[in-house]
Amino acid sequence: MPIFDTAEYLFKKSLGIVNSKVGTNYVAEAAGVARPKVIASLQVMNQDIPTTAPTNLVTATVTARKGHVTKQVSTKYPYLAKYTATLQDVITPYTSYRYDNPAAGLNLLTDSIPSNYDPAGGYGISLTTTSGGSPIIAANDSNYPWVFDTDAGYLYFTLNTFPSGYGYPVITFWRYEGDFGVGGGSANTIAQQFTN
Repeated sequence: MPIFDTAEYLFKKSLGIVNSKVGTNYVAEAAGVARPKVIASLQVMNQDIPTTAPTNLVTATVTARKGHVTKQVSTKYPYLAKYTATLQDVITPYTSYRYDNPAAGLNLLTDSIPSNYDPAGGYGISLTTTSGGSPIIAANDSNYPWVFDTDAGYLYFTLNTFPSGYGYPVITFWRYEGDFGVGGGSANTIAQQFTN
């Protein structure tokens, strides 16, 4: 059985279910919602997200974490955070990962900003490992390609399992931590969100 089945992933995604356990019936899947939220008060990010990723970052405190995590926030947009997190919440060994923060009651990988939001790549998502000297693993890597489902907050390896000798995956990504709902933000920002 493949470690990632695209048809199964799309089927489960259409139901709003994560695909962390390949070959498992959707009713036995792990926790998480893989469907984009359809209620405006939960989905619409109503504070400006610049189309160029901020560079004016300062270190912020992260509490109640599993594994190593760092957080930087923009001084101009304090609700935009850049995280680097070691993914120790393994759902299917070497195949699917998430990052639970029990103190905040959330999966830290949700509400992330898509990597292509900034045409220059400033919101890019990168993946390395905890093993010393390991290179960046590109999403289209020929041996270990991966998908980051920003709705569900899961990282999936799609061709081969993540090598056990690499330790844990370490992901760097941007997360929106501002207000949700209709209102706030500018008409220009809303137009940008629909055209990007």
